[in-house]
Amino acid sequence: STGRVQGPALKIIVDREKEIKAFKAVPFWQIELNGDVNKGSIIAWHKEDKFWEKEKAEKVMQKVKGEKKAAIDKTEKKQFKQAPPTPFDLTTLQIEAYRCHRISPKETLEIAQELYTSGLISYPRTSSQQLTEKIGFKKILSDLSKQKQYSPLAQKLLSKKKLKPNDGKKTDPAHPAIYPTGVIAGINDREMRIYDLIVKRFMATFADEALRETMTIDVNCKEEIFIAKGTRTLEKGWHEFYEPYVRLEEEELPKAAKGDIVIVKKIQMHSKETQPPKRYTPASIIKELERRNLGTKA
Repeated sequence: STGRVQGPALKIIVDREKEIKAFKAVPFWQIELNGDVNKGSIIAWHKEDKFWEKEKAEKVMQKVKGEKKAAIDKTEKKQFKQAPPTPFDLTTLQIEAYRCHRISPKETLEIAQELYTSGLISYPRTSSQQLTEKIGFKKILSDLSKQKQYSPLAQKLLSKKKLKPNDGKKTDPAHPAIYPTGVIAGINDREMRIYDLIVKRFMATFADEALRETMTIDVNCKEEIFIAKGTRTLEKGWHEFYEPYVRLEEEELPKAAKGDIVIVKKIQMHSKETQPPKRYTPASIIKELERRNLGTKA
């Protein structure tokens, strides 16, 4: 069988498979420095990142061979704000459910449909990422606050002066984004996973921005520069409302300043090769179809 979605989807998957089959791996090398600075450990990579010529990488290795000390050349800190997520449309819900729970897009829709007919969530077949005030944000949060696991977070949002969701760009004239109704009902474990995702996402859209900081340290070893990077969260903001679904690398670097000595533990060369493009997952094919404006909400 084929159709206006099935046909193009199959072609996209076949084209990717052809790319993978035709792929020729290219070797490259990377150089890593492990050391200690001010009682904290540090992992830095040569600023060249990928060496496409082995001789060039070996030259650097010869230069830094046996070095026991390096120095901090410069440090840089940058803070940035991270906006809350946008409300769920069906596609984003399916992608998130696959990322967090490995639930297939088809099953996510079936579960969402069940939750909708039980009166727990709004109509799921929507392409909107926007919530309208008409749905009554306060009332939904008040009802959610009666559910033990959501009570503290819902109360926190209710104490805000203004409730404004971080709406996305996508709209749907017929239906708003997916939201919980606040109604309580007995549901099984699998349904609970999707319901919890929807509730947490709904609450997170009203929360404050998160504040994160990226630190970069340049390490000078015999005039060869190695770079260490770390990012940490300073203010959780919406992360607190979307846990445990926030997947962010937290890597804090030790305190360091220009001129500090780095005790070099080891410097090693890694030989790697370029990887073929990845096959589509159930979630990434849906994302690709949407990017190309293929398919329907169903």
